[in-house]
Amino acid sequence: MKSPRLPELTITLPIALVLILLFVAIGAGAVYGILQGTGKVVEPTVTPTPSLTPTVTLTATITPTNTLMPTMTPLPDVEYVVKEGDSCLSIAWAFNVSTNSIILKNNLGVECILSIGSTILIPQPTPTPAPLPTETLQPDRATESACQTMDYVVTSTDTLGSIAANYNVSAESIRS
Repeated sequence: MKSPRLPELTITLPIALVLILLFVAIGAGAVYGILQGTGKVVEPTVTPTPSLTPTVTLTATITPTNTLMPTMTPLPDVEYVVKEGDSCLSIAWAFNVSTNSIILKNNLGVECILSIGSTILIPQPTPTPAPLPTETLQPDRATESACQTMDYVVTSTDTLGSIAANYNVSAESIRS
């Protein structure tokens, strides 16, 4: 024997959504009515909140002071007697100078032909002075000096967020 079949109810999606919204609205109305009867519903009051007014701060400009650079006194040339097997390249390597500087100092040709027993002058390498340290700004000072600032008069309708949005800056940068 076949069991009786239960009836099926099918509804479309728009009808289901309308029924859910109707159920929520009736529930919200019931909660409001109950709370209104107990006196727990408080009407909102408008309370103006004061907005922060920016304070004008003066930005100090750091003026660099001229620092005297030490000048190097050139060292005298070294006299070297050419030995057997010496070449301009080996002598330059031994004295840590360029081959070209030996050629120029001694008026030698590009071939750099040396005679055994002859005395040549070896220029001393010119030391490169280390650069002087520069003053490093603190991160907040570096940001201040790199950014453009301006004065702004706040009106009664301004908020910190609206000023920040108008000038495309963060509210935090205006606060600081």
